[in-house]
Amino acid sequence: MRRPPNLPFMAGPPDFLVGLHPIALDAWLEPDWEADSLPAKRALLASRADQVCAALEGSQGACAEAAALLTGADSLQAAAERISDDPIIMQKREGAWCAAALVLCSPTFFSAQEAIGKTLGALHGPVPDVLGPNETQGLAQRISRVFDGLAPDAVLERFNWTVQPGPERYTPAAAPLFDRAAQLGAESVADLLHLRVERQTIRKLPQSGAVLFCVRVSIDPLRVAIGQAGARAMFSQAWENAPARVRQYKRWPMLDPAMAVLLQRLEES
Repeated sequence: MRRPPNLPFMAGPPDFLVGLHPIALDAWLEPDWEADSLPAKRALLASRADQVCAALEGSQGACAEAAALLTGADSLQAAAERISDDPIIMQKREGAWCAAALVLCSPTFFSAQEAIGKTLGALHGPVPDVLGPNETQGLAQRISRVFDGLAPDAVLERFNWTVQPGPERYTPAAAPLFDRAAQLGAESVADLLHLRVERQTIRKLPQSGAVLFCVRVSIDPLRVAIGQAGARAMFSQAWENAPARVRQYKRWPMLDPAMAVLLQRLEES
């Protein structure tokens, strides 16, 4: 079983921060450590393209530019079939950055239809439940400033992570996973716990001025990700010390009993 490619919990508890940092241009898409997921992604695109792809009128030029930059393909969908990343085109319209086109084959609890056309503020719509509307608007404004100031030859990267009760990659809604977990005991759910990591990158398209936002999802059994004592200690601290609003947003309280079981098993092994 592979070693998970990224362990962002080693940097501490998650929080609602922009957290972007620059990376080398040649590290943008390579190596693609999730390439093994491509057959399933292509099958999903073949069977549910209407559910995982969406685009607004006026986004065609930016889509073509992004596809050519990503893989040399002639469409955003064709480009998405060749890389594990999900591409999202953000365009500035009427003074606000919005999702103008996207391919979402590994969405973390939202769908292409829910996201298309939404501004940065609206895309963070669920967050006001835990942040408050003023804080959420501030987060959107900070991201907007990053988009505005991004140079075309720069690539920025950040990581987001959570724990989910199952190995599913295509998860437009959280309810099926957590409903299933609710019907099982902690011992069984402990076996289902997986680390889900989003590696997010942004790059400005030089011709259209749109921003290409790519998301690469890694999913690994949590017992493997935290099998080493050092990683387990850092994970436990991140899990326990995450702000209450983050734990609520990520539905972690529902997983606390199963997490206790898993951590105890690993300590005893």
